[in-house]
Amino acid sequence: MGTPTPAMVAELREALLWIRVINQQGSPLRRPAKMMDMRIMMDASRGGFGYRVDGADRCIKWRKNSYAVAAVWSGDVWEDQAHRELAAFLEILQSADADSLQGQRILLWTDSVATRAYINKGSGPSVVMSKLMKLIWSRCIALRCSVWAEHVPAAVLVSAG
Repeated sequence: MGTPTPAMVAELREALLWIRVINQQGSPLRRPAKMMDMRIMMDASRGGFGYRVDGADRCIKWRKNSYAVAAVWSGDVWEDQAHRELAAFLEILQSADADSLQGQRILLWTDSVATRAYINKGSGPSVVMSKLMKLIWSRCIALRCSVWAEHVPAAVLVSAG
């Protein structure tokens, strides 16, 4: 058995902080997709990202509480499309809209299969995307919200506005 590296110890310390919050909340971070309070549709590009927020309705009709946002990147633009898609969700969680996500069960519609996989599984082989997921989960814990992702073809996202 090897000796834990400083990085391993730091990650375990971070996990212990999260566990305290999770135990206080008493509910899982990820819930079944059928249980949701809010749906977010999003797409990302080199020029920025856009998202639409709806209530629990799963159709793509605009409702009175639906709204859309076009945003520019707050920092450097990610080179890889899969990284941009995941980074866009992180930016949504860090935006002024984040208060409306407090305590919500979010269904994320994305045209990125990789984003869906990382959101639903929590990590994967990509070091970059796993680091983004740590930031996403820490933000979800702070907002006491949960998220589940579904892959939706790009044509559906475009037609939804």
